[in-house]
Amino acid sequence: MSTAAEYCHDKAAPAGSNTYYALLYETSVLKDQLLPLLALHYEISTCLTASTDPGVNRMKLHWWSEELARLGNGTPRHPTTTLLEPILESLPNNHTSLLKYLHTIESLINGQIVSGLEEWINTLTQGLGQIWLIASQLSPQPEAAAVVQTNGGTIFLVELLQNLHALLHRGYRILPDKLLQTYHLHHEDLLNGQSDQVVTQVFCQLLDRLEQQLDMCYQQLRQYHTPYSTLILNRLTKATCEEIRLDGYLLLKHKLALTPIRKLWIATRTRYYR
Repeated sequence: MSTAAEYCHDKAAPAGSNTYYALLYETSVLKDQLLPLLALHYEISTCLTASTDPGVNRMKLHWWSEELARLGNGTPRHPTTTLLEPILESLPNNHTSLLKYLHTIESLINGQIVSGLEEWINTLTQGLGQIWLIASQLSPQPEAAAVVQTNGGTIFLVELLQNLHALLHRGYRILPDKLLQTYHLHHEDLLNGQSDQVVTQVFCQLLDRLEQQLDMCYQQLRQYHTPYSTLILNRLTKATCEEIRLDGYLLLKHKLALTPIRKLWIATRTRYYR
């Protein structure tokens, strides 16, 4: 039987994943602290796609809400939260951040999405970035915390869009309505195969905006000399956005991913030439 540490490693950084390559050049101490935190992120975020029945996904998310309460009370049950408990004890407001993250995932499941594009980006990046706000306390640079949060939230938001096809098929209304209305579209139109050119314009505007945010964060993070893993994940996500653009923004056709050798090259280049 695998240990809790092995479980978290397999969940957060399986071979070939972005996180796997992002952690290649990280210190062993920080890596051991980040793995259960990122494993928890993937446990909670997969509540979106665990089942084709949104009701089942809500039940799974409710279990995680209870588990976060047990974590706050010092009685966690899950391998990720068991490992996290001693790590989070000395960090301020960590439980509040975890709840904000869970509530962001809950808002996606329940379709409680803000309508305007900029508000949508800001709300989701800040909510999804709560995991990285906690992570920023593991290698304290108070002045960098907000940028680390925005960077992490943007990365997770791109991951969300990579899974857009599966999310839409589960009935989730993920995208901001005002953006769709600008192009005279509704969520239902995204799956009926019509107006492909218009849909491409929607994704073009959205991904280009997220790319800009990634570049802005990267320049700021380099100045703060943040951990390698933060910078590498940024560059891997940036490259993914570039490939989505070259592929014609076909987010509704397939999930695009970088090859392992390219991920290794980006990680190594970022490590030694940041």
